[in-house]
Parts: sequence; structure tokens; C-alpha cells
Amino acid sequence: MSRSFERKVEKNRQKYNLKQEKKGVKPGGTLGSRGEGTIFKGRNMLLPMLFVFLGALYAAMGFVGGTESINTLYVITVALYFVFALIIFLRKPYLRIYKNKLFTTKFNRDRSLEAGSIAKIKWSGKTITIVPKTKEPVWTFSRSRNLFETDKMGEALQQFAAAHGVVLEKN
Repeated sequence: MSRSFERKVEKNRQKYNLKQEKKGVKPGGTLGSRGEGTIFKGRNMLLPMLFVFLGALYAAMGFVGGTESINTLYVITVALYFVFALIIFLRKPYLRIYKNKLFTTKFNRDRSLEAGSIAKIKWSGKTITIVPKTKEPVWTFSRSRNLFETDKMGEALQQFAAAHGVVLEKN
């Protein structure tokens, strides 16, 4: 990299860190599932199984039609279905409870909600739903879909709700 570009990057990093300090976030804080707080990890099962099924289906269709029509691009396509399934399987969904914020990942991005922007938390057996006050989508954590430990997660969210005055509906 050129020196002028490195200076611009450093200048922007300092501005960003200053803004984060004003918000009360310590600079260089870890995002995602490696940060501080209580972390509940699940496991993505359905989507990887779907991609493995589609990859096997496409591979079987290639062999049924005759092996002379299989080219390199076809093999790469089938292999990428299996690789994509592996990547999704290894990337665990999570919920992190930290002081007055909740963190999770949605559509491959880290999302956060402050306690003041949570309308209510619904805890019904094997499903926990966090409803924000804003127009953001609802966060749903399920034992059946993502293998979350919803009992322990619900107890921790119950303490979080009591500490920050968030409505908790337990069914």
C-alpha cells in the first residue's frame, strides 16, 4: 500500500475509535461470538442438509444422464454445494448477552440491540423471540431449528429483562 493510503486508513481508524468512545464502547472491542458476556451457541442443521441434498441430487442427475456429458464446471458446481453446506454448518449461530446489549448474527452480519430498544422477550418452551421496538426483524432462537439451549438462554434473558425493565412473556 502507498503511504498516503495508509495515513488515510489510520486517520479514519482514529475517527472511528473516537466516535466509539463517545458512545461508550471501548475501541477495539471484540464483536461477534468472541466478545465478553454470556454466549449461547447453537448449530445450523437444516440449511446444510438442504445443500447436501441438492448437491447429491445434481450429482445423481449427472450420472443418470451419462458420464460423457459431465464437464469440469458441472463437477465444480456440485463440489461448491458441499463446500457451502460445510461452511454454513461450521458457522454457529449465537446469542451474546452483555451488560445492556444483546448480540447475534443475522444474514452473515453482527447485529446488536440495546435494552432500551427491545419491546418484549417471548419465552415459550423451546422458542425464544426477541421483539425490537424498531422496524428491525424479530430475532427467533429455537431448539428445534438451531439446537439452542433455550432453557438456560431463557433464564439468562429473564435476568437481563429484570435488570433493564424489559417485558418478558413466559408461556
